[in-house]
Amino acid sequence: MHQRPALLVAYVWLAGFLVFSSVASAQSTTGSSSSTGSTSSSTGTTALECPQIAPGSLCTSQQPYCGENCRNTPYCATTCWTTESGPPWSGGGSSDATAMLYCQSATYANCHYSGPPWPTGTNADNIPLPCTLNASGTVANCKCEVFTGENYVNMYGILNAGVYYETVAVCGADGSNCQNASNCPGDNCTGEVPPVCKYIAGQNPNNPQTSLIPGADLISTFGNAMGNNYPSGSTDCAAGFMAGCMTAPCKYDEDDPKHAHCACPTYWHDPVTLSQSNQQCNPGNGYVWE
Repeated sequence: MHQRPALLVAYVWLAGFLVFSSVASAQSTTGSSSSTGSTSSSTGTTALECPQIAPGSLCTSQQPYCGENCRNTPYCATTCWTTESGPPWSGGGSSDATAMLYCQSATYANCHYSGPPWPTGTNADNIPLPCTLNASGTVANCKCEVFTGENYVNMYGILNAGVYYETVAVCGADGSNCQNASNCPGDNCTGEVPPVCKYIAGQNPNNPQTSLIPGADLISTFGNAMGNNYPSGSTDCAAGFMAGCMTAPCKYDEDDPKHAHCACPTYWHDPVTLSQSNQQCNPGNGYVWE
């Protein structure tokens, strides 16, 4: 079947991100020390280099590679562990409301209810939002709904290392210094604006200087806009792989801009708790729950 060029571009972009993820993982095995910069012989200026992190090393176990000037560029993947539970795509390892940082407005993809190749939720008009595994099973291509408005970012799920360190420096180790889900939105919404929010809102595939992850159309975060069609609940399951979509890069669906496809790294969970009640734990061969 013939595929249109724009759709092929999206697939090429996704493949590129998967390659990058593999390279980042390989780099993380080469040593435990962080590289803080290299000097350009032509300009004499110091350019930041991405850190080389030993597998399983906590992000807090070493000085930030970017010192006191951490920001979104140059883009470095967060390969260190943001909590004792694992890397940022492991789900964050924390249920504290203060760690869910509040962003007042952005266009974002919500992958929270994605997973099997069949519709879930309680609305008969819901469509399937599958998370399809790549050949190696390390990344899932999740179909997610797109919204503009209030959203939340798990501080421990930030996939840009510079932005992670920048955000922790402002928000504190538990996020309590910033606006977060414990009191926002509402009359008591106080605290600093989380630095990560400006990069979520500024995400632009043509401008890496304003973006969280270069090349992406938008970023996956979480919002409450799907609550009516996907009421709160839970299903306890045995161990299995899950897709970690928090702050993952996404591309708009060419045929339906109300949806996007997000490249979400996978992680083994033991046990697994799904965010919907009365669900099948096994999403089918080749699929994973978010």
